[in-house]
Amino acid sequence: MVELTEEQKLPIPRAFMRMALSMMKRSVKKRANFNIDDVSPIDVVGQAFIPALFGTAPAASCLSALVQHRRHLQ
Repeated sequence: MVELTEEQKLPIPRAFMRMALSMMKRSVKKRANFNIDDVSPIDVVGQAFIPALFGTAPAASCLSALVQHRRHLQ
């Protein structure tokens, strides 16, 4: 996790990040009784189901011309 802040070039001192992560790990261990270092979401992402609903206005500028044309034909 400390590496993520370095990759993103966030101006957070390394010592502060280590202290904050240590406190967070202790809190998770105490409250949920597991080690967050053992969690690997990427291993189960294929089993995850996350519903999503997207909506836009009829004349939204974020849609490409092709998508707008297809919506108009419906």
